[in-house]
Amino acid sequence: MGVASSSSAAAAATPPGLSGNASWSTMSRSYNVVIFGKPNASEVALLMRRLNNTSFHVLAVGRNITELKGSLKGSSDINDTLKQADIAVVCGGTSPTDLNTCLAVMQKLRWLHSCSAGVEHLMSIPNLAQTAGDPLRPILTNARGVYRFSLAEYVLYACKYFALDQVRLDSQKAKGEWTSFETCELRGRTIGVVGFGDIGKATATLARAYGMNVLAHRRDTGEGEAGNLNGVADTNGVAARVYGGKKGLLRMLRQCEFVCLVTPLTEETVNMFSTEEFLALDRRTANEKGQRAFVPGVEPMQHHLVTPSSRETTAVSPHVPASPPPAPDDDALDGADGASGLAPVFINIGRGKCCDTSALVEALQVGILRGAALDVTAPEPLPSNHALWKFKNVLISPHNADKTTYFQKESVLKFVELTKVYSKAMRGGGASDDDRLRRFYESAGGNVVDKMSGY
Repeated sequence: MGVASSSSAAAAATPPGLSGNASWSTMSRSYNVVIFGKPNASEVALLMRRLNNTSFHVLAVGRNITELKGSLKGSSDINDTLKQADIAVVCGGTSPTDLNTCLAVMQKLRWLHSCSAGVEHLMSIPNLAQTAGDPLRPILTNARGVYRFSLAEYVLYACKYFALDQVRLDSQKAKGEWTSFETCELRGRTIGVVGFGDIGKATATLARAYGMNVLAHRRDTGEGEAGNLNGVADTNGVAARVYGGKKGLLRMLRQCEFVCLVTPLTEETVNMFSTEEFLALDRRTANEKGQRAFVPGVEPMQHHLVTPSSRETTAVSPHVPASPPPAPDDDALDGADGASGLAPVFINIGRGKCCDTSALVEALQVGILRGAALDVTAPEPLPSNHALWKFKNVLISPHNADKTTYFQKESVLKFVELTKVYSKAMRGGGASDDDRLRRFYESAGGNVVDKMSGY
């Protein structure tokens, strides 16, 4: 395995001539790393190779205490080894309980890195959550930037899936039926991106390449209530307008034909897309609403039972209409610029729990949505008897839109890239540990996670 013993770790942590009371970071040029991951996994092997012969020394590798202990040389004590760790990398496979146990021992930990972009699984760990008020101990970073291209491609694939009416194409192919019908272009259509971070901006950029009109939403525009409601200019020039807050989100949704949810999972974003948000997407005529009413608060499976025999009469047709129904009237739009009368498509690539699944099922059943594309669901994995599987106009992928051939390699290389930033920030004399850590915090840029907000 090639990991250092705890005795060598201690020597590296306290160079000759440095007393136990002296500043570690002032003198040391080596850093002790613990890797939380499957010992024989390819991404762990790659990380070990990249850190070999550098100032970053791997102390232990494993998903739990047993595996971590098994990676040590000789009779080294795992607790003594963990106490020497300056840096920890979470590659996956470690349970919150095991990670919490290890963090309780890792009193010297300065930097914790997640090889995933979302960190809600880490912030739920008590021994990390209690450090939320201290951004520097440990500094938390993630793999932001690694997954943006694959997820942006998935969103545009989903848009085109419904624009071409792929469900109908597949049905006709299965029957050997050659029947021509009108489809939609993405050019000129409006997509709303909810969550305008790294992945959201990549999605917006790709949508613009397709000629789509892009609107975006973030938690706050920074321009007060008026800015949130009316939208502000995107300084990067990718989105036509950027909205903020609850009212701004509803106003944006009334203009959209495609909506992409890209938000991280935090206390604020749980079920942020629910009944009110789906109603803001409603393009149905008064007659259509009367035929299939959206009844908030009623359990979907009680209100519209979805069974194979009733499927065709209870769900919206997946076919893209040749002539879109009339657009909503001005009162329904509440002063916002309206979208076409085409029923919108909902896409979720963020976290399943950011969307109220019951409200989503209901919106599909009554025809508010033309369809949905879900790479994430709540619950997850999605049970085989769940209502969402029964909709012909719902595209479901098992949270693998970003699991590309190279995603693990790219995620590991992101950490290796950050080690160079860390090493540079730690060099030089005359600065306190806090000054050095703050230097890294500021230099790591978009990969630093705000532990208070969770992203």
